[in-house]
Amino acid sequence: MLEETSRRVLHSRSQSPSGNGVGVSVPGTPEQLMLVTSMCTPEPNQALKRKPDLFLCSNLDVKAVFQCGVLSLKFPEAPTVKSSCGFFTELLPRCGEITPVGQVVQENGKVLLQAVLEGIGGQASRSLMDHFAEILFALNKHCFSLLSVWIKEAMQQDSFPSARVTPEQKENFSQQILSRERVNKRRVKEMVKEFTLLCRGLHGTEYTADY
Repeated sequence: MLEETSRRVLHSRSQSPSGNGVGVSVPGTPEQLMLVTSMCTPEPNQALKRKPDLFLCSNLDVKAVFQCGVLSLKFPEAPTVKSSCGFFTELLPRCGEITPVGQVVQENGKVLLQAVLEGIGGQASRSLMDHFAEILFALNKHCFSLLSVWIKEAMQQDSFPSARVTPEQKENFSQQILSRERVNKRRVKEMVKEFTLLCRGLHGTEYTADY
């Protein structure tokens, strides 16, 4: 299962068309493969925890690894998505201390945010919402000024992240995420759970009374 998922990540990267922000080389060095594989394991991101200096390797394409993580967030397998979320929650705190990571986050963070919002909007299982909320929390904590711009731009798209939410509901969610409560991880998770119900047309139904 691990090998198959890793192959799918790499194949997806190789098929990404150029010119859309993800057309960079497929990870192939030992360091890159170690990081990609870490996104697909039951205990994710041990590579990052044990060797954060991996991102300082001269032959590591940080952008390629970052984009593999974004693609993995869209996979149907919950364990892979969960591991990918964990990868980003380990990566984002390092954007201020490791220059290559900071540069890639600054240039490609909006793509990550859009993938997270798509998942919250209904493309991912509701059981994964806490993990997507962890990424939002990390973006808020380590990239607040950039997140403020990215989320505004993303929410201006029609029918994004769901055709079921109104512009007012999207604006309210954005303001909540950027409010003082952004430092409270529990509240961020609650905001995400409430918004995903709105996006799925389930808010206020008996079906989600205990969600």
